Amino acid sequence: MAAPDSRPRSARGGERRIEMSKLNLERVMGLTAFHNGSLAVNAVTGEVAYPAGCICVIYSPKRNRQVRFFKSRQAISCVAFSPDGRFIAVGEKGHDPCVRVWELNSGKSLAELRGHRFGVAAIAFSPDARLLASAGYRHDRMVNVFEWRAKACLANSRVGTKVHALAWGETGFVTCGHKSVRFFDTDGLATLAAAPPAHPAALVSRPGVLNGGASDTFVDVACGVGKHSSLTFAVTSGGLLCCFDEGRAMDMWVKVQSSAAFCVTVTETVVNVGCADGIVRAFEPATLNFLATLPQPPAVGRAATSAVAGAADPTGSAGEGGVRPATLCLRLSADSTKLVAIYGDRSLFVWDIKRIDRVAKYRSFVYHSAPIWDVAVLPEAAAPDGSGRPPLPEGTFVTCAADSTIRFWNLDKMALSEARPAETDGAASASGAKPKTRKLRVDDVPSAWRHLHSFYSRELLYVVHADASDRGAAAGELAYPATAPDSRDLPPVCAPGSWPVQGVVVKPIDAEVPPLPDMRIGLRCLSPHPAGGSLAVGDREGNVRVYDLRTMGLTHMLPAHDAEVMSVCFAPRSGALVASGSRDRMVHVFDARRSYALGASLDAHTSAVTAVLFSNDDSRLLSCAGDKTLVFNRVNLDGDAAAGELVTRIKAATAPNGTIYDMHVDSTNRSLVTAGQDKRLNIWNMASCKPVRSYAADPGCQELNRVVMDPAGILAVTCSFDKAIRMYDFYEGRRLSRVTAHSEMVTGLAFTHDCRRMISVGGDACIMVWRLAPELTSAMRERLSEIQSSTDKRAAGPGSATPPVAAVRSASAPVLPAASAVAAAAAASA
Repeated sequence: MAAPDSRPRSARGGERRIEMSKLNLERVMGLTAFHNGSLAVNAVTGEVAYPAGCICVIYSPKRNRQVRFFKSRQAISCVAFSPDGRFIAVGEKGHDPCVRVWELNSGKSLAELRGHRFGVAAIAFSPDARLLASAGYRHDRMVNVFEWRAKACLANSRVGTKVHALAWGETGFVTCGHKSVRFFDTDGLATLAAAPPAHPAALVSRPGVLNGGASDTFVDVACGVGKHSSLTFAVTSGGLLCCFDEGRAMDMWVKVQSSAAFCVTVTETVVNVGCADGIVRAFEPATLNFLATLPQPPAVGRAATSAVAGAADPTGSAGEGGVRPATLCLRLSADSTKLVAIYGDRSLFVWDIKRIDRVAKYRSFVYHSAPIWDVAVLPEAAAPDGSGRPPLPEGTFVTCAADSTIRFWNLDKMALSEARPAETDGAASASGAKPKTRKLRVDDVPSAWRHLHSFYSRELLYVVHADASDRGAAAGELAYPATAPDSRDLPPVCAPGSWPVQGVVVKPIDAEVPPLPDMRIGLRCLSPHPAGGSLAVGDREGNVRVYDLRTMGLTHMLPAHDAEVMSVCFAPRSGALVASGSRDRMVHVFDARRSYALGASLDAHTSAVTAVLFSNDDSRLLSCAGDKTLVFNRVNLDGDAAAGELVTRIKAATAPNGTIYDMHVDSTNRSLVTAGQDKRLNIWNMASCKPVRSYAADPGCQELNRVVMDPAGILAVTCSFDKAIRMYDFYEGRRLSRVTAHSEMVTGLAFTHDCRRMISVGGDACIMVWRLAPELTSAMRERLSEIQSSTDKRAAGPGSATPPVAAVRSASAPVLPAASAVAAAAAASA
């Protein structure tokens, strides 16, 4: 079956597609590829495959969209297309990993092959796609050959050193490792494939004959193509490109003139080697003569380059200095016209190399390079300066991560356009034809937003980099920008040793253990101002940073805590206060009306504070901590802070079965839902500060670390330490959906204001965008209409003014729920 035109399809073990759930995976922003075996290009269609957590993403450069997702039960470590382009295989890592094979068009699962204990380092199909070879991790070191249709292991062998890469050519397959290149004999495998043995036969291999001082670790290997099919190319970590002849002898070698090399890819006309500093060298296959050096990716700090500045310098070569990420993965298209590269900052570039002397960027995506800690959707609000245009377009959401960056994203490719209504042909829509669309042009973007139009990633609007040098803001040493960044200027690069640089791969790594940034630095939590003009961010050093979203400049640096800030929250109605909670047990409240002066310090907890939260009407401040207590405080915005009247305690409740990790107030402001170690959703009455009901999670669920409610307050979504996301009916406690996609703990959840999507972020540095089932979206919008109608009736009373639509979601008076809405939605989808 052909790929769908509009929505990507997914497969989960071939048994049930992700679309069948009430949460449908729509887009993945991020990747977890750290070696060349985790990137593949379909030789027939040109589609690109790479891992993102437990998802294998299939991306089409020609259509510039993700066309399919294949889901594995564990984190994906390597991927491979069959030579005929019909099948895709992935290798897993973790306990009891397996190699999975799917049919590409239908998404049907064809095989689950086991034979490794800790992880699969590399896989490759035979030229006729009948056999599949796999190599295990360091503590496994098994090399297996499967007849994958029969799900049988034909032969295997235990090698003496860790296998870094595996490639299958016309005469057999080759592995490489520490001071080792081994050639495996496959002559007898065809006979075994006709009648698979009960026990695997022994694989026979012979070492390559090394020369020229090739005593380093071979990190990647590739087999020649076409007239060069008898040759084998390998590259060492020290930067030596070697060519082996049909007799396994290393008869040619050349230094790639780089401090390190990471990967090699081959076609009939060119050999490309990925090196340090984002360098890619091109060589002639027959002679290893140097051909060209391809353009480098942008230096760390330049991801926010605008489309205006990028158009003036398409290859990002302007400007000196800075740190560039290493080239970790390279794959050439079969016709040698496109080169796909993944770099050490987890960016993906597709280069057009039809003319080696005029290489151009064809596609590019820039993602977080370290675990993402928090996500928030910016509020729907008018411009804080009264200009009529908000600082960021509608639908923007923001993330912060351990790579010390704050990134602003928008999924609507025309969100920056002033002429959005003209993008749809009304006559075509009325007749049922597919609407006509066109690409966003720079001229479509208002001048005030042109700095948000990223040249390197269509979903990415802007990147703010945090660093230790920002501490000077606490003493007023920084000059804050008065206007938005000039879209014609290149952003400054990040200096070596700065926080953002520490999250980028610049030197050889162990791909089996992905690099982790220094966990003492980075950004931990965030909260947008309800008017949309500011953003508060807590970091791991204990500071609370406040950014102006109009200028993207740091306006306040509050040295609030002695340890990591775990949670930060603006008062959602007025934005007058911002509260922060930390591992130092303290909760601090800052007054935004007085330049963020300290308004109150609360020491009600005896352990790390895990979350702080204001009620929707700003009248309550809630905090929870590792001491199992939930503290309710009264907030008086007109109170005297010096006299302790700004925040006063009402009650401290104890959770009997463990720590509370997170909490959320529903849209009516009547109920508080908490999640934690007891693996339950506990509902508290905001007025009485008492628990009213509790829902147990499904069997097998681990501790719940986050909880969020939809804008209408009828759904509660949790994530837990088992990396699963679960959706519940808030009024009945019935589980509506369970999905998994992240390979590390899910750290943040957020619903979009249009009730169509949910966004999850995780420790794998990936952003997953989930499309909600249409019946759930309809139920949420119906519920929002009820809330708005009830609010309008109350506002129509004597002496009352009608509140703005943006304030409807924070209505404080109770509204009876549409009890049948979620049940009806579930029945409709059954």
